[in-house]
Amino acid sequence: MYLSDQPKMVKVLKKLQSMGGSIIVHGYTHAYRYSETGEGFEFWDAKADQPITSGNAEDPPSILEKEQDFPNEQAYHSYLEPFREKEETYTKQKLTRAIEDLTSSGLYPLAFEAPHYTMSDYGYQIASQYFTSIFGQVQLSSTTWKTSGAPPFVTAPSMLHGMTLYPETIGFVDTSKQNPLGEMEEHISQMIDFEGGVAGGFYHPYLGMKYLPELVDQMERIPDSEWLDLKKTKQTVKTDKVEIHTSGDGTIQVKNGVSAIDEFFDHHRQTPLEKALWILSAVVLLFVIMFVSYTFYLRATLKKRIFKERRSLG
Repeated sequence: MYLSDQPKMVKVLKKLQSMGGSIIVHGYTHAYRYSETGEGFEFWDAKADQPITSGNAEDPPSILEKEQDFPNEQAYHSYLEPFREKEETYTKQKLTRAIEDLTSSGLYPLAFEAPHYTMSDYGYQIASQYFTSIFGQVQLSSTTWKTSGAPPFVTAPSMLHGMTLYPETIGFVDTSKQNPLGEMEEHISQMIDFEGGVAGGFYHPYLGMKYLPELVDQMERIPDSEWLDLKKTKQTVKTDKVEIHTSGDGTIQVKNGVSAIDEFFDHHRQTPLEKALWILSAVVLLFVIMFVSYTFYLRATLKKRIFKERRSLG
C-alpha cells in the first residue's frame, strides 16, 4: 500500500502543512526484510546488528566479518566495498521513493529522520546527498545501533557530512509508564539550564489528543522559548527529479519532474520471479487467444464449405 492509496491521510497531512506544519521523511517503509512496517528498522539490519547488506528481503543476510579479522585496515575496507555498494543502492532507492511519493501527493518534505535513529556512517553520507537537515538522534557507531545520542543544541557534526542536526532531547510519551509524560517533563525542566538549547521530542499519532495539550503546555513554559518553523530556515531536499527549497521567508519552492507514468512504474516494480510469471502469463494468454481465433476461423470456413456444397447439390 502506498501513500496515494490513503487519500484521507493525505488530506489531513496537507491541511497540517497548510497550517504551518513541516513534513519530515521518516523512512519509506519503516521496515527492513520481514519486520513489521512502521515498527521495524529500515536503514540498519537490527537482527544482525550491522549495516544493510542486501536490498532484497528474499536474500539470506550476509553476516559481516569484524575489522580485527583482517591483516590491515585497507584489506577490511576492500572487503566491505561490495556490501557498501548494496547499501548505497538500497538507501538511495528508499530515500528517492520517499521524497518523490510525498511530493507527488502535494506534501513537501524539508528534512530527514532515520527510523529508530539508526543508520551507518556511510548511510548518513548518502542521506546528505538528498537532505541538508536531519532530526532526532544519531547513531554513534557503524558496528552497533545500540549507541546513539544528540547534543542539546542545533549542530552540524562532521559525521553527518554537512547536514544540520536538530536534536531530539526530551523523548516521547511513554504509555507503558504510570505517568506517560513524566520523563518528558523532567527533560523539559532540565532545558531551562541550556541557553539556546533545543527541546525536541515526538508524539505518536495513534495516541490521539489525550496527552498532546499537556505536552504543549509544558514545552511553552520554557522561558524565552519559541517554536521552530522549518520553513523559515534554509533547507534543500532533492532527488534527480525533485527539488524542494526554502530560502528562510516561510515559503517552499518545488520543482517536480515526476510524471504519472514514472509513479505508476515505480509502484509496480517486481522481482525477477514476478516478472517471469507475468511474461509466462502473457505467453499463455497469447496462445489462448490464437487458439480461440483459429477455432472461430475453422468454424467459419466449415460453414462456408457446407453452404457451397448445399448450393451445388441444390
